[in-house]
Amino acid sequence: MKYGIIGAGNVGLTFAYYLLNFDKDFVVFTHSIHRKSAIFRYIPENMFTDNFGYLVCKCDTIFIATPDYAIEKTIDSVKDISKSKNIVVFSGSFSSKEKNIYNLHPAASIPQPVFQKRFFKEIVFTAKKSLFIDKLKDDLQIHIVYISEYSPLYHVGAMMASNFITILMFAAENILKHFTKNKKDTELLMKSFSSTGLNAYFEKHKISGPIARGDMSTIEKHKSALKGKKEGIIYKALIKYGVDIFNAKK
Repeated sequence: MKYGIIGAGNVGLTFAYYLLNFDKDFVVFTHSIHRKSAIFRYIPENMFTDNFGYLVCKCDTIFIATPDYAIEKTIDSVKDISKSKNIVVFSGSFSSKEKNIYNLHPAASIPQPVFQKRFFKEIVFTAKKSLFIDKLKDDLQIHIVYISEYSPLYHVGAMMASNFITILMFAAENILKHFTKNKKDTELLMKSFSSTGLNAYFEKHKISGPIARGDMSTIEKHKSALKGKKEGIIYKALIKYGVDIFNAKK
């Protein structure tokens, strides 16, 4: 099977590198091959093409790794050349009821191309169950969690579990850095707080601190300290949600 990848962004290049290292036949379409010269040391130049029609005609399965706003137009462009191709979309918010269009969403944050051989073997993907996806799973040797549907609400959950965590970490770092001597010390604190917090979640969904104790006086002191700071918006929203959830579990 020959795979075609439309889009040489973060996900497209990461996927291409994975295919390359596991001896899969593929080609990547991009409008600007000359701008990708820095990545030729990871993926050979002859694996790229700027001929869209060539990719569609030569490949059995086509992966679309473009931004969401360009997905429908890209699908239409593929179908203008061939209506029989299986199309796989790397998106958590786009969905289609057409029988030969599928989703395969990386359950991971990929803010830059990842040139690590086992990356796609170590993360999880989501997909709606089908015979084609099952065959794709076997051929690519990837882990898939089957979900009921793709929707903007699913994508919200995905963003909360990936990018929103990063945003929250930035907010915490922006506060803690004022109380440490250097960046290294700040990073040590961030790793310690976040790793123990994630462990608490994965073990028993437990929380600690003033929310768990019902210590509203400390929470009010926090709110006062955050007046005029952007982080105050995040804190108030999370406190309200946390208090509501914790009280519901009592």
